[in-house]
Amino acid sequence: MELKIDGNIVLKSFTIDDAEERYDIMVKTTKFMIDYAFNELDLNRISILTATENYASQAIPEKLGFTKEGLIEDNECLYGKFLGNYIYGMTKEKWNNVNN
Repeated sequence: MELKIDGNIVLKSFTIDDAEERYDIMVKTTKFMIDYAFNELDLNRISILTATENYASQAIPEKLGFTKEGLIEDNECLYGKFLGNYIYGMTKEKWNNVNN
């Protein structure tokens, strides 16, 4: 999973052995970063890219109410293989409605 703010990667990924703990930490961390981006940086929109084959990463923006907006084919190279990315989007207005 990759979270970008103003073109800068602010959350890429990390490894935790326990899958449930990893998921909970990633959801909470991503939510914190999104709250910060909307409320402190006053951004209007956030996009999250996930690899099409990484179902665990896709679960995070879906849990947070992001809309899956499309597919970007062959967007990243991982271990010598080109992978597509799904792009998820959220606006500040929708975020505030979903989280209040």
